[in-house]
Amino acid sequence: MTTDTDAHLPNPLSGPEAPRQRISRQSTTEAMMIAARWPDASPRLVLSLTAQLVGGRRYAEAYRTFDELATEQPDRPLFLAVAASFQARLPGQLDEAVGKLDAAVAAEPGLPHYFRGVTLAELPLEAGRTEDAVADMEFVLALRDRFPLGLRRAVFRALARAYDQLGRTEDAAAARRKAGLDTQPGLPPFITDFWVTDQDGAHFAPPGLHELAAGIFAAQGLGFGDIGFIVTDTSLVVIDAGSTNEQARAALRKMREISALPVSHVILTHGHFDHIGGLDALREPGTEVIAQTGFTTEVEAQNQAFIPWRRFLPAGADHRHHVVPDRLISEPETMTVGGVELRLLPAHGGETDDALLIHLPGRDIVFVGDIVMPYLGAPFIAEGSAEGLLDTLKLIEDLEPALLVHGHPPLTANFTVAALAGLRPALEDLYQVIRGDIAAGRTVFDMLGRNHLPDVLRTCPDAGQHHPASPAPAHQLLAARRAQRRPRFPDGVGRRTGTAHQGGSSTSTRTRSKTCSTGTICP
Repeated sequence: MTTDTDAHLPNPLSGPEAPRQRISRQSTTEAMMIAARWPDASPRLVLSLTAQLVGGRRYAEAYRTFDELATEQPDRPLFLAVAASFQARLPGQLDEAVGKLDAAVAAEPGLPHYFRGVTLAELPLEAGRTEDAVADMEFVLALRDRFPLGLRRAVFRALARAYDQLGRTEDAAAARRKAGLDTQPGLPPFITDFWVTDQDGAHFAPPGLHELAAGIFAAQGLGFGDIGFIVTDTSLVVIDAGSTNEQARAALRKMREISALPVSHVILTHGHFDHIGGLDALREPGTEVIAQTGFTTEVEAQNQAFIPWRRFLPAGADHRHHVVPDRLISEPETMTVGGVELRLLPAHGGETDDALLIHLPGRDIVFVGDIVMPYLGAPFIAEGSAEGLLDTLKLIEDLEPALLVHGHPPLTANFTVAALAGLRPALEDLYQVIRGDIAAGRTVFDMLGRNHLPDVLRTCPDAGQHHPASPAPAHQLLAARRAQRRPRFPDGVGRRTGTAHQGGSSTSTRTRSKTCSTGTICP
């Protein structure tokens, strides 16, 4: 393929590359660029960093970064493919970039196909690579379960362009619809799992009912929050109630295709509107609703709060609810329903003080609600606790589960058992750094400027892939805010002493720090 000396792909955001002088730091991007150089950096981290750099139009900087990584780690063809996808947008570098993309695909089928396909799809038909672009994108779709869901939007967008050039008009129109571009073709590229409309509200995933383990189901993508189902010998136990009655009815309809058993219990992991809004649709005669003792206080605080972004919910839906549980849990309890043992464990974790974990010891599964979120508490409500998050992560670790079921699809997919095992000591490290900064009188801006990355993440790639939870600008800020407004305790830095429950006993909590051995995930 021969092009003129200034040939390059257009900027997909219809603007020049961002100037090098910026008005503020992009701390998350900086942290991810450091983490990408660590051993065994996960593909998910690489993709997240790529999206950050594309969004910032930092093509030359991105090319330099990934080109260096490709040179340093020639056994990672993904780095070569990403570098070439950015190089293709630089003047006079298109031919060389396409050659590198071909080399990356030959070395490692998989994600390099995606980067080559979306790049080739932007070339004119005369370049002779449009059929190759279609083949790459169809390859990705044929193996869609092996690729991050959000990439499909970009795949269908690239297919639409390639099909148009090949005169396949109907195929192009179908691809645009699947990319979400049928009504707004001029939108910039979106590479994301979630979708939102005024009518339907926000959704994290395509709608569906997924069997996560034998007899354990999650209704995802029907609303903002997930609804879990546990199938017992005699009934269904439902975990959380979703955002609206319409969502809950849709989830129950899907579940009824599998089981006609009655709903005996609805257990609420916490009181946020996206987990309680569909309760009326799930109640049947004899259904018992269970929540933690702090539930009522949490719901009242939420009802009084202003929610600035209304599209969490469908048009016309209200975030305010009046829910009265039948039973409140203040201490660990064990119940058996239809031969299935459930342990109800109250926690004061991460997002809210009314968290309730549901542990199925016979199946090594824990429903954890939203105890792990990118923010400590919803960003528009005064709630959440760094201390509670650390204590709850320790509680979960002590349960030794095989599967964690969260309240939203990205949390279940990302914050796995392996990830939390590395994330907890990393956050403990960060917490101690913030405590020291507060004791030294440093400002929040100083703390953010540090952009501290715990060393433990280097050898825990499952934990190191997450942002912003691990690179943690948000956690640094929120930990600082909470610590600054807490009263001083005897240790002088504001961490409260509490109890973390395991089984039927209580053990005092304390600050702990733990590191990973080389080549292992933190046990």
